[in-house]
Amino acid sequence: MKNLIRAFSTAQIAPDASKLPDSIEWMPAGRHSICCSKDDAPAEIEVNVDEELVSVLNEQLQAARALADAGKASRPYIDFDHAGGEAAAIPTEFFWQDGIRLRVEWTAAGAAAVSGRVYSYFSPEFFADKSGKVTAIPAVGPIGALVNTPAFQEIERIAASLTAQKSMIEIAKALGLPETATEAEILAKIAELTGAASTANDIKDELTAAKAALAELETKHAEHVKASAVAEVDRHAALYDVPEAVRPIIADAIAKDATTGRKILAGFQAKRQPAGAPPMKTSASQSDHIKCRSTAEAWGKL
Repeated sequence: MKNLIRAFSTAQIAPDASKLPDSIEWMPAGRHSICCSKDDAPAEIEVNVDEELVSVLNEQLQAARALADAGKASRPYIDFDHAGGEAAAIPTEFFWQDGIRLRVEWTAAGAAAVSGRVYSYFSPEFFADKSGKVTAIPAVGPIGALVNTPAFQEIERIAASLTAQKSMIEIAKALGLPETATEAEILAKIAELTGAASTANDIKDELTAAKAALAELETKHAEHVKASAVAEVDRHAALYDVPEAVRPIIADAIAKDATTGRKILAGFQAKRQPAGAPPMKTSASQSDHIKCRSTAEAWGKL
């Protein structure tokens, strides 16, 4: 199978050392430009991700797990730095939630690495065709890795996701809903309280608490958007000459209006000299083998 891609993400794994996530964002929805190493040379490619992929990838994952359970193949797993060594987590299921997510069971080594902040990001491993359509996960071996270098331009920070999830749980509790309440159920409850707030002081108190919790969530979301914009500008500046003094201004523009801000960023096209491509494993059975390496090695710091 052609075009094996290893792409670093900006998905921070866990902000709260006391609570590990039971799922991670394997790949964000939509079309994304990623910096990779292809045939030992730096390259920039685009991949396309939609909801239809989930059933295909999950079928492949479950087939691989079945073979492992039958003793006919090694189990799929998440490793460290795409090194193919120790397992950090065992993948159990793909599902869709604003992108492709992967449910995992952490190993002792993976749990220690995440809770101890030894590793902060996740990097998916997959196959794609020439058009950038994701087609499969590796049949044997790791399907992703814990890493420390980001490259996806638009991907959920798991840290922000977990913080938002925690805030949503707090809002649900304040509204008298179960912790498992969905966003739609929370919004419905808020709408209900808004309409009845003038008739009952106790409901008014609940609504005030809910609004405060929601405001906190919005603030954290705004901080996440700003952090993502700064990371995007830094990645572009690693490839092209962007004056340091204007980078915060461009990041603010992207955070306020992504389309306009990115047009401004795209205007800086004077290329920097690549630092050189990192070494990469190749296989006679894998032509057009693509690995996404640390951008500090292949493209300069992102």
